[in-house]
Amino acid sequence: MQIIKDRLFTINKPSIVTIGKFDGIHIGHRKLINEAVKASGPEFCSVVFTFDMSPSDFFSSSQKMIYTNEEKEMILSECDVDYIIEYPFDSYIANMTAEEFVQEILVNRLNASKVIVGDDFHFGKNRSGNPEILAELSDKYGIEAVIMSKECINNTEVSSSLIRDCLSEGKLEEANEMLLRPYSISGTVISGNKLGRTLDMPTINLKPGERKLLPPNGVYTSLVIYDNKTYSGVTNIGYKPTAPGINSLGVETYIMDFCKDIYGEKVTVMLLHRQRPEIKFNNLDELIAQMKKDKELAKENITKYHS
Repeated sequence: MQIIKDRLFTINKPSIVTIGKFDGIHIGHRKLINEAVKASGPEFCSVVFTFDMSPSDFFSSSQKMIYTNEEKEMILSECDVDYIIEYPFDSYIANMTAEEFVQEILVNRLNASKVIVGDDFHFGKNRSGNPEILAELSDKYGIEAVIMSKECINNTEVSSSLIRDCLSEGKLEEANEMLLRPYSISGTVISGNKLGRTLDMPTINLKPGERKLLPPNGVYTSLVIYDNKTYSGVTNIGYKPTAPGINSLGVETYIMDFCKDIYGEKVTVMLLHRQRPEIKFNNLDELIAQMKKDKELAKENITKYHS
């Protein structure tokens, strides 16, 4: 897989392209991506075309991201696509007409043979292009256009907005069903206040960026991926109110049956279930007792998850 982040690129081999924001890479997004991969082969390469930022962020206030660009790249790398294009979204592309987009991006840059989009796809200046216009322009330039309907779960259309709502309400199971994988937080392990060590439950700490969408503060059953291995964990998102001093928002995870020092290394924490809200305890003894309960409940939940 090759990742391209430059405006000036050319795909020489005829390509099968799917276009979208792909925030979350949910079941509907995967439908588009799988179709592109399935249609590729010796004669055609598969391309996921997205932007380095959401167009809505360019025009208005920033929206929290289900997955950061780095996290999206990691997930897309599991989808067997040949190219990921993270095209810079700026005034240059914002002012392209629908036809200019097809001619400049699909024809000149992507060498597209087929383009696959969802039925709510819009493109071009002021979102003037829609699936019908894409089909007309694609026909004009000799490209096959495939328009795919949205995916539904329990008679409800899956969307990134719905997933954001579920995550914001702590409904991990519902969000994960739409994402087709546990919602995750990836990053580099940083040094914390080392309180966990004194409580005989050493933890790893991540500091998500301000743009990262997090579920409500609380304790979560989790899985931790480190060095291509998966470990059971229990994760606290919040400010650690019982710990002394003023603590910033962070993601702190106790990894079961793990004793390595991995400061400065990359990990991914996958959240399965919200166990309880974050609580300020009267003293550390109360905290220790609750942490032991949290650990045991997480073990039970992970056993159910794997069964």
